[in-house]
Amino acid sequence: MNYKANMRMQVGAIVKGMLVSAVTLACTGGSVAGLAAWQSPKTVLAVNNEQSVATVETVLPENEHLWKQSADSEQNLRVTSQKLGVNRVRLQNSWNLNAPVYSVTFSPDGEIIASGSGLYGTIKLWKLDGTLIKTLKGHKNDIVRSVSFSPDRQTLASGGDDGTIKLWKPDGTLIKTLKGHIDNSSVRSVSFSPDGQTLASGGDDGTIKLWKPDGTLIKTLKGHNSSVRSVSFSPDGQIIASGSNDKTIKLWKPDGTLIKTLNKQIYTVGGARVSPVPIFSVSFSPDGQIIASGSDHGVIKLWKRDGTRIKTLKAHKDLVSSISFSPDGQIIASSAVDGTIKLWKRDGALITTLKGDNISVISISFSPDGQTLVSGGNLVFSNSNDKSIKLWNLNEVASHK
Repeated sequence: MNYKANMRMQVGAIVKGMLVSAVTLACTGGSVAGLAAWQSPKTVLAVNNEQSVATVETVLPENEHLWKQSADSEQNLRVTSQKLGVNRVRLQNSWNLNAPVYSVTFSPDGEIIASGSGLYGTIKLWKLDGTLIKTLKGHKNDIVRSVSFSPDRQTLASGGDDGTIKLWKPDGTLIKTLKGHIDNSSVRSVSFSPDGQTLASGGDDGTIKLWKPDGTLIKTLKGHNSSVRSVSFSPDGQIIASGSNDKTIKLWKPDGTLIKTLNKQIYTVGGARVSPVPIFSVSFSPDGQIIASGSDHGVIKLWKRDGTRIKTLKAHKDLVSSISFSPDGQIIASSAVDGTIKLWKRDGALITTLKGDNISVISISFSPDGQTLVSGGNLVFSNSNDKSIKLWNLNEVASHK
């Protein structure tokens, strides 16, 4: 038996033994004074005196060969209790809507979370402790695909499968309903410009529409030949990025001029050819220098502002539903229908993976201070104990960038 194989067996045995011990303690009521932990440069396994168990795996390149034998060693962070935070990430809070959650976002002051769901076309406003503030109704019992606050928090925009965009006051009063996407096609994405003077909407009719805050249609951008799944303004408001089912990302000027079309080439990642796939999410870094895109087949791409591709990541096992930069631009969060959320460094290096049970993660959003990530998704099993909205505490991630 060679050295590497021997090491793999030894490490596997240690991890298995520690897992069995930890689970036994948690299930049988055994207690440990304070926090007992076994730690290597790669893994922390811990049981605390409240019988909460968590495992954390973070594989570094120099020791990666020791951990490949584990089927779950793709840097998964699995937290089975809200009480325990180990090695950077803690599940802060979670609650259930008993319905799929398609969009979540923080208010600019970080005090409210808005969620759009498949429950009778409703938007719900929440406190961070999970207290429901108000339910907004108006989308004709259809799915609400996207919600977005204006920078001054005075307006909440929502887009839904009924083909409308609705503008709401913070108290839940409906201000106006906007109609303009052809044949009432689904509105997949809504996003305010940084100055709050323009609202962009992308729909299944393949167009991007720009609106004034009073609901006046400014311009319709045409160029995609399939559904527009995501729209995002650059921080300076000078570029609008749109991602589409037609497998392209388009960069536009606010006057409607098409600057460039991205994602038309076939790339090689890890020796495998990666063809263009539908784009489901686009996001600018806070400094406006990087565009991140999430797409089908678990692919994430990082681009320069001029359209040059920086890196391609085979990030998830399934469609990347949402992608977002932290407010300081140092962390990229991605979610996927494979049920995972991954945190990345700005250069594309994986930090860690968060995973809940029986849930497809559809939307994520950072709090304005970057200390919390909210995720929303769809429960796979109706009798699941998991929650459709989760708050993840990123204090330790932010302090160890």
